[in-house]
Amino acid sequence: MRSLFNMMLFVLFVRVCLANAEERFSRFHADQGGTGVYQDTLLKPPLKVKWRYFTEGSFKGSPIIHEGRLFTADRQGQVYCLDAESGRLLWKKYFLSAGNFNFKEMTIPLAYGDFLYVHYNAISNNNRKGWLTCLRISDGSEVWTVSNIGQQATYRAKSSPLCYKGKIYFLSDHIQEDTTIRLQCLDAQNGQSLWTRPWGPFHGANGYYGGDVVLCTLKTPAVIAGCFGSIASENWHPKFGRSFAVTADSGKLLWENPSIVCGNSQNLSLRDSIFYVGSNSVEYMGLVAANVWTGVPIWNTSDGTYKVTLTDKFVMGRGYGGDAFVLNRMTGAKVSTGLDWSRFDLGPFAGKGTTGCGYVSIANGFGYCGFGHMYQNDTVNTPPGYYPRAGKGQGIYAFEVPTGFTPAKLKVCWFYRTASNICSTPAVWNGKLYVTTNNEGAIYCFENDR
Repeated sequence: MRSLFNMMLFVLFVRVCLANAEERFSRFHADQGGTGVYQDTLLKPPLKVKWRYFTEGSFKGSPIIHEGRLFTADRQGQVYCLDAESGRLLWKKYFLSAGNFNFKEMTIPLAYGDFLYVHYNAISNNNRKGWLTCLRISDGSEVWTVSNIGQQATYRAKSSPLCYKGKIYFLSDHIQEDTTIRLQCLDAQNGQSLWTRPWGPFHGANGYYGGDVVLCTLKTPAVIAGCFGSIASENWHPKFGRSFAVTADSGKLLWENPSIVCGNSQNLSLRDSIFYVGSNSVEYMGLVAANVWTGVPIWNTSDGTYKVTLTDKFVMGRGYGGDAFVLNRMTGAKVSTGLDWSRFDLGPFAGKGTTGCGYVSIANGFGYCGFGHMYQNDTVNTPPGYYPRAGKGQGIYAFEVPTGFTPAKLKVCWFYRTASNICSTPAVWNGKLYVTTNNEGAIYCFENDR
């Protein structure tokens, strides 16, 4: 009887937490639209290292900060929780693989109220599985796990689940002989499936490697917009994929557009009623801006500008070669392309462009981005103590976000060289900048150097 009473109390506790959680969430790239803009007025370069925490793993996934705690997942199946002020480890959770399964990369965690949600994969030669686990933020203990829900996208440590009104949303692929892509909606309280929206099966395919979902609440019911593209390709274009929008309450399809297909590691970003995504289809090879209610393109580029961050005026971020770009958000007109590195010595890498998997994050009028140079197979110019493939061109930099539309290169105003490349996207909280490094396996916290 007491056991039943305790269970009822716990269910009530979870319901109360989730009822207050709508404004209490933290996810990849700042918000539900993935804009990458943080509402922080304290951070300003130059910066200095406040603390650094070395882990046993390596990172492509980004950190998130939720109510004073940092959460991040490495490539070896571990989730870390650190005190965001001090860098002290509070807990870590290792997701053991089952049987002969080997882990692929985990998604970036989603913090929602008092709980943390992680979508992760395991793959064997005969089967592919996926799990979604809910953990207590306080101590990392498991609340529930749903198995066999399908994988998150291959090579996709660049997204996190979405939350809205007590529900969790995420994309996954289900692969037998063919591939079915599913947008799934679970009850955040208990993991129960509420609805699933499938696409496929796509014949002869082996999963997808780009895609994410964003939330638009300007109308009722709210809309979930998303995009995905296949690993399998023909002449570098995905064999299958599409962009789409469904209602958040029931998953009712509003529209789908097979001509807008996101490429590798490309996420949607949404501001107001326009979504932006790097498309790799035959019809649209570049950045596309489209209406979230209809899926109709508004403008597009053809120069491979992909990884997107959104301000009220600009679309900005990383191009195909890794270099920065700034476009007029409403028209797509080019404002600036490239970075001015004249204040910093990158040795033989200067002027050759930078690359990496991360996105630009913006706070207090400055953009921040981690990178690793695209010309990394250079052992002659590798400084002592650095990884052989690192060279001099890896670290994190800052530039001033333009305020007008006069064309000009973005001047790099701060640069910190790390011991390995950075594939993650920085996060900002309480006047501090956080980022993870790849081979070095470190979590960095920067603060104002003033």
